[in-house]
Amino acid sequence: MAGKAGRRVLWGLWGVCLVVAVWFVGWVAWAVFAYLTEDVAEDDPFRATSTISCSQAMEYAHGTLPAKATDRRCTFTDWMDDQAAGTFRMPRKDVRDWLERSYPGQPLQSGGKCYDDAVDLCLNIDYLQEDGKGPEKPSAEGADMVDIEVSYEDGRTALVDLTASSM
Repeated sequence: MAGKAGRRVLWGLWGVCLVVAVWFVGWVAWAVFAYLTEDVAEDDPFRATSTISCSQAMEYAHGTLPAKATDRRCTFTDWMDDQAAGTFRMPRKDVRDWLERSYPGQPLQSGGKCYDDAVDLCLNIDYLQEDGKGPEKPSAEGADMVDIEVSYEDGRTALVDLTASSM
């Protein structure tokens, strides 16, 4: 009987060694993969960012994409907080009308009142203001905060930078 119990212990030890070896090989494989893709991992270590259409990004931000938007590049990150971000260009003459249609009643800032003094026009909406004085969120879904910065590139073109996030 002692022989059978000894074999069980031996098989148990082999099982533990096998589990540790498989875990170690898996860890080494992950470390090699992380090293080989380090340039991607620095910006997005959890691989939580995906490319989306700028129409989807603007919908998340409770707005609409301008009809004449060009050079559209938008992403969505969903890890701890969700965030839609992107840039696009549009005709400079249409910017104010587009912002006022998309975000009626929201004040547009300019002249150094934006987070970045280099931008020409901005819109910052916080639907979660602690004092309760903020604007009402248009829908339960979507962003809690919307930041739009506009830089006039020349007499005809504006670069729009969008960041919309929720907690």
